[in-house]
Amino acid sequence: SGKAKAELFKDLIEEINAVHQVFTPAHDKSLVDLVDQRICERRSTEQRTVQGTSLTLTEFDPTERDLEYYRLSQLPRRALLVRLVTLQVLNRQLRTTLPLIDFSVRGDVSRLAGLVRGVRKLIFWGTKEGMWKEALEASRGPGADKQPDQVKNALTVPLDRFKAMRFKERLV
Repeated sequence: SGKAKAELFKDLIEEINAVHQVFTPAHDKSLVDLVDQRICERRSTEQRTVQGTSLTLTEFDPTERDLEYYRLSQLPRRALLVRLVTLQVLNRQLRTTLPLIDFSVRGDVSRLAGLVRGVRKLIFWGTKEGMWKEALEASRGPGADKQPDQVKNALTVPLDRFKAMRFKERLV
């Protein structure tokens, strides 16, 4: 019935709010690190790359040792799952928003850039990776596609030892 569904929804919202009150920023960072560094790496194969946003709840299978290492062992598994889903929703929203934000400006110039910088520890690597690769690609030099022996020969700097010695003597 509609009343039973409303009660169930209310109970679920209360549980979610209770979970969020337990988590500290350190817990959140640890959970993101656990997912990125242990779970996704362990679950990824050549055929399928698992990212924090695509990780299913059944794939979230940290060992007790993982939980201890990341200082999450004191939290109930259900609380970890609720928080994981929350972080996944945040990261899915950020994935479409991040490319639109100019991070080269200070936080007091762009409030949005400042807010995202403030939650950067909550962003899964998979969310950041696209922007990271794009930035690397944009900063590639002209010799980036050449083989190492071609790059060595492509860049030459003429050096006049006599001029260098005179310059050094003037400075000393």
